[in-house]
Amino acid sequence: MRRLSLRARIALWFVVLTACLLCAFAATLIWVVRGQAYISLDRLLRARAQACAQLVEWDEGELELEAGPEEPFLRIKGAGDGPLLFQSSAPSAWQPPALPGFSSLELADGQVLRMHHGIYPPRQEHPEPGAPQLEVCIGTSEQAVHTQVRRLLVGLGLVSPVLLLLTVACGRFLAGRIAASLARLAGAAQEIDARAREHRLPLSGRDDEIDRLAGTLNRAFDRLEAAFARQTRFTADAAHELKTPLSVIRSQAEIALRRERPPEDYRAALEAILQATIRQADTLDGLLLLARADAGQLASQASNLQPAALAAELQSCYEPLLQKRGGALQLDCQPGLWVRGDARQLRLLLDNLLSNAVRHSQGAVKIGLRVRAAEGGVCLEVEDDGPGIPLADQAQLFERFTRVDCARSRQTGGSGLGLSLVRAIAEQHGGRVRLESQPGAGACFTVWLPRTAPPTDRSDCKNAQAEEVPEGPPEESLRG
Repeated sequence: MRRLSLRARIALWFVVLTACLLCAFAATLIWVVRGQAYISLDRLLRARAQACAQLVEWDEGELELEAGPEEPFLRIKGAGDGPLLFQSSAPSAWQPPALPGFSSLELADGQVLRMHHGIYPPRQEHPEPGAPQLEVCIGTSEQAVHTQVRRLLVGLGLVSPVLLLLTVACGRFLAGRIAASLARLAGAAQEIDARAREHRLPLSGRDDEIDRLAGTLNRAFDRLEAAFARQTRFTADAAHELKTPLSVIRSQAEIALRRERPPEDYRAALEAILQATIRQADTLDGLLLLARADAGQLASQASNLQPAALAAELQSCYEPLLQKRGGALQLDCQPGLWVRGDARQLRLLLDNLLSNAVRHSQGAVKIGLRVRAAEGGVCLEVEDDGPGIPLADQAQLFERFTRVDCARSRQTGGSGLGLSLVRAIAEQHGGRVRLESQPGAGACFTVWLPRTAPPTDRSDCKNAQAEEVPEGPPEESLRG
């Protein structure tokens, strides 16, 4: 079944809505007109009943009717068991209502009467106390009311189709305007592709719903363009990072096989090949972890743990390396702080920050590792005395394969993925990463994590404490 177009659906909704409004208006109008007609008819009957009662005179203790009124449906009698003074000869038999008030009465011939039964005083020239009252029952045909209602129905029947046709025309016109605006947006959107990402939807300047829709889509296209640019840059960087170790492996193998060499040369070639292989494996592991983090599938074994314990473990790992360089790792941990997270991932986060600090520190390495409570959570801070990071480069520092200066080069061993993984792990744990740095004044990375209450059952944190502490800096860490 073919679906209706947007223009046809809007026009149809206009017709249905207008028809419902017309029906409601017609029903209300008929009810009001009919009610007013009955009110007018009842007022007329009451006036005629009073006039008929004035034809009866109370004189010297007797009720006397001067002349028979010319009413087709009238009865006048004394109140209660009083005498019958007048009974009209109707064209067909009718029975006056027993209760006072107004009512409708259908005769045997199908004629409908509007009846009024009321109590009225007779005419008295000299008012006397104790004068009897008169029961006056008078009726008239409701044909005038029905005629008025029928005329109204005929008028509504003639006007309603015209209004519906006008509604259809207005609906099609408005739907055409809306459809034309949407078609203009659709045509402009079709021009946006991978080769023309800079194109955007036009705005009319009226700041209406169509303009707001176009603005929302333009902002979405801006985000998509930025994501596409990041993906293109990432693909190119990843290809380059993976190609470099392969080039090293190939060149070392070709040199070793070109002619007979001493065993020391073969050993040196194999060591170069091994280092290139390790570097490529680290890059692939980092890409895999980041891909899982992007997909929300980063494996996690959450438990309650103390960041101070992780910091102490890593201090024992890095102390021998720093002592060889005449430096030290200054540890300052606030006790009693707990977080909920995966111990292996948080250890990898701290290891990446520490290895980054070691690589970019100058002379005698001085690194600060602090764990403190702040902003309702726990802050892990790693500070170095390196050359610092220019303010213009800080925004892109956490992007993948980013190296902002010569110190952050491939020759130092960094793959450009470490800080990206730090941010991914922090966000995986509901936290965030902040950088504070000035050129020539070092850098301080702060990781904020949500704080949790200390565990009441010690078995909840056994897994985090039972993992074996490595003898040196973890080999699986991704150097940033």
